[in-house]
Amino acid sequence: MSPQSLMDEGTLSYQQGKLEEAAKSWTEAAKIYENYGNHLDHIQALIYLSRALLDMGQNQRAQRLLHTAVQTAQENNQPRLMAQALSQLGTLHLNVGETDSALEILHRGLKVSREIEDRPLMATILNNLGNAHAMRQNNTEAIAAYTESSILADSLDLQPLSIRAMINAALVEIRQQSTQNGKLHLQQALLKTRNLPDSHEKIQNYLTIGTGLKDLSHQVPEDYALTFTQAADSFREAVRTAKAMGDWKHESYGWGFLGELYEEEGRHAEALRLTQMAIRASQQGQAPEAL
Repeated sequence: MSPQSLMDEGTLSYQQGKLEEAAKSWTEAAKIYENYGNHLDHIQALIYLSRALLDMGQNQRAQRLLHTAVQTAQENNQPRLMAQALSQLGTLHLNVGETDSALEILHRGLKVSREIEDRPLMATILNNLGNAHAMRQNNTEAIAAYTESSILADSLDLQPLSIRAMINAALVEIRQQSTQNGKLHLQQALLKTRNLPDSHEKIQNYLTIGTGLKDLSHQVPEDYALTFTQAADSFREAVRTAKAMGDWKHESYGWGFLGELYEEEGRHAEALRLTQMAIRASQQGQAPEAL
């Protein structure tokens, strides 16, 4: 199989949430590119591979690959690839709680992306920068970065990124008691998510939006009924999408979150039924952590 076919295979597996399969395909592609002396595609394969490794929690291996990617990109005068690798590296530092280094690395990547006027990359790094500020409780800076990312991504028709940044901004707004803004952004994100093709990210959007609306419902008693209904709808959409994709693990999460929502409202019989459905889906997909 050609390295490009392996890259495409890895991308498809990643979109389906099959992280180990994606990592395997991208690892093989990276080795072939390296053997060919194809530095550009080797760097890209390392960046893709690091993304899967990050999602699987293999941070040390991902860090080694990203340092290699940054160094190789710098040596071969590839600022775009260097900025991509810096974006991933900043996310890695964020995942392990090293927010100071994450901010430094992400600002470096953002500077490079602005210099080369790579707007899609700018939008991605801005969302990551928002994550770093959010972790440091820098709410104003986080919302500003998320908002710029969402608007820029929307102008480029990068809807998945635009929606993700919008959801992130909403969660910070809810945290700082800006409930109306948070509610509006979650509702907008829910509508936009419905228009996305089925994917692992779409399911995750639904679960995150549903959780945000569930938390928000206690802060807006005047809109409790509507917010509760939208939270339930979001979890049901997650279940429907997961079912369509054969994703038992996230189907289990969806049923479980929906059960928690009904339990909080005192609808115990329905909550029990939903929890049992979560257990069945978890057993079929072997995802006990969903319970």
